[in-house]
Amino acid sequence: MEEFRIHKLWQGCADVPSTRAERCIKNNEDLLVKFGDDSMLLTAKDLSEKRKYVSKQTYGEEDGKPYKLWGYPWKPIKQEA
Repeated sequence: MEEFRIHKLWQGCADVPSTRAERCIKNNEDLLVKFGDDSMLLTAKDLSEKRKYVSKQTYGEEDGKPYKLWGYPWKPIKQEA
């Protein structure tokens, strides 16, 4: 399982770099997205099917490749008290 920390939500979505999402899909790995004290688990299937949008703009580099941002609706894991 891979972990990725975000620092803000955009329109209620967590933005994940396309290179990271594609790597998890290819390796059939889950991605744990952390925001503040909350977390959201995205399976490889979720990463390929539940994407709400893809940014038009290309950003810097991750893993030596330019990337776009893939947006996923923020649905944190329920914490038991």
